[in-house]
Amino acid sequence: MTTAPLDPPPLSTRGRTGAALLILLFVGMATWGAWTKSDTYDEPMYLLAGYSYVVTGDLSFNREHPPLAKLLIGLPLLFLDLELPDGYQTRAGVPMAFLFSQPRADHHLMLFLARLPGILLGVVLCLYVLRWGRLAFGRRAGLVALALTATNPNLLAHCRVAGTDFAVTVFCLASLYHLWRWLGTGRIGSLALLGVMLGLAVGSKFTALLLGPLVAGVVLVEAVRRREPALLGGLALAGMSALGVLFLLYGGEARSLEDARGHVRFGVRGQSEGVFGIPAIEETLESAFGSDTPIPLLTFLKGLDLQLHHARSGHPTYFMGEVGTRGFWDFYLVNWLVKNPEALTLLLILGLLAIRRTQRSFALDAPLIGFPVLMFIVFSRADVQLGLKYILPVVPFLCLIAARAFGDRPVRPGMVSDPPGGPWLQPLAARGTMAGVLGVSLGCLLAFDRGPTFHVAHLAPMLLPVAYALLVFASPRRPAAHGAVSLARPLSLLLVWAVIAGLARQPDALMYFNEWTGGPDNGWKVSVIGDDWGQDTRALGLWMEEQELDFIRYDYYGEGDPEAWGVTSIPTFAAPRTFVPFAGIVAVHVSWLARLPDSYFWLEGKQPVTKINHTIFVYEITEGERVDALMRMLTGPRGERLEQDGEFSPR
Repeated sequence: MTTAPLDPPPLSTRGRTGAALLILLFVGMATWGAWTKSDTYDEPMYLLAGYSYVVTGDLSFNREHPPLAKLLIGLPLLFLDLELPDGYQTRAGVPMAFLFSQPRADHHLMLFLARLPGILLGVVLCLYVLRWGRLAFGRRAGLVALALTATNPNLLAHCRVAGTDFAVTVFCLASLYHLWRWLGTGRIGSLALLGVMLGLAVGSKFTALLLGPLVAGVVLVEAVRRREPALLGGLALAGMSALGVLFLLYGGEARSLEDARGHVRFGVRGQSEGVFGIPAIEETLESAFGSDTPIPLLTFLKGLDLQLHHARSGHPTYFMGEVGTRGFWDFYLVNWLVKNPEALTLLLILGLLAIRRTQRSFALDAPLIGFPVLMFIVFSRADVQLGLKYILPVVPFLCLIAARAFGDRPVRPGMVSDPPGGPWLQPLAARGTMAGVLGVSLGCLLAFDRGPTFHVAHLAPMLLPVAYALLVFASPRRPAAHGAVSLARPLSLLLVWAVIAGLARQPDALMYFNEWTGGPDNGWKVSVIGDDWGQDTRALGLWMEEQELDFIRYDYYGEGDPEAWGVTSIPTFAAPRTFVPFAGIVAVHVSWLARLPDSYFWLEGKQPVTKINHTIFVYEITEGERVDALMRMLTGPRGERLEQDGEFSPR
């Protein structure tokens, strides 16, 4: 029988200091962004939902998502003297009024406080990544995984957005960590934490339902391999614990169908009766419980119904010049490649190549690799594709896999550990890493357009992979071990590159695009949904103040109040039957430019006078250009094309 690998020793004093500094860096960058950025598209709604949950206990508002993340958003708002608007369940525009029309609270402070729980969850995520990486692959790999996680632009961007995507990311990782520890140690405490974390994950966002089949499959395989059917009993206990946690998060709700039919938030749009958009759900529940019997977690089921309906109908999106409501099979693969530092992808390739050298157990590799693969497959087949945020939970897992390139061989009793200065690879394997780094880099450089403007930063993905190869040739060797090559220096080069790239564009992390696609100047042409999320309206207001502008035309992308951030404006009404050409200063979100190109025909070929953090393009329209736009509307075929686009109302 194979002996289980020994756990590595704790971090040294220097290692603990380095970990603390990385976590402080993460908190500093995230807090900076939380204060600097204005509200994103969905945040006013989430603030109202969260506050209404904690003061009323009614979780029916915004039932599209489970309540945990919104409860966390609402808790800090209790420190302020806020008023919950009358009729908030039914009145239009109430989320905006809740955030921007409080008589005794500042909207900027409200938004900042609501974002703080996400930053605290980010600290929890960093600690989990450090511990999992250290226990699985050694102290060096744990610190590398922490560095990649703490400086990842996507995690930094979403931890300070008051939304649901980051909470589910944290609890998905925690769930699978405790699954691994339970299967590896058999400890009851790990099993209990597995159940709790599964409940918290599903209670954050429906995405976490993917954990169910994965966890069940891993436990079933382990039960068969080990001939331990008791593991299936543990799985059942974890499942019941998760349901119990979810039930508590919903406040122990049990609501009858009759009660739901009379509630303003449970009706189906376009139907006078009925609770569920999918009739089979309602028919099944009514046959099982009747109309008057309270049904546990009915709000949860209603949210799931809404998500399934949304998935069937699709959602307007933009990808590499194409606009539509159907998904693209390569949407998330391409988004991963362009919205993460190039060096992280290269380290990920090397981490996958290191699987055989660092392999511990099926119970480790199945969740660590299986969860990202499952998410990529499921969401790549979906018709609702709104940016990398939908697969955000894969990011810390892939950081752990990337850190595996720095991992030690598993050490078992009686074995001699690797000497310092590693990881050590045989010459052929070391040359294989060179081929992987150079091949992936060259392929991505050829696959993506970097735009017409050259920047010095564009040299990084051309020169640094070559530098990696040169460092492999120049690295120390161990003659006693058949010339084994140390990859410490080449891998450290990639790590430094990944960290610097992740930090270089803070606090504009939502609009991060790497140099494979020309950075944020050109990356928005690949994908912009969920990247330009309306977060720079405050920056536009500060620019107007610097330019001493009292008024502009502004096509806002959000559900808030631009004037609260100093932007006094009216829209351009760039749509059929409403657009009237004008002269003057106009600001347009890049999301609109990408998704409605025909509506902005009057900006074709025109260069902006400035770009506000790469999300808002500012133009100056002359009188001659106004007349030219008017003539094109009157004489060209543009009218027919605009009329077709007029039915397209993206969000």
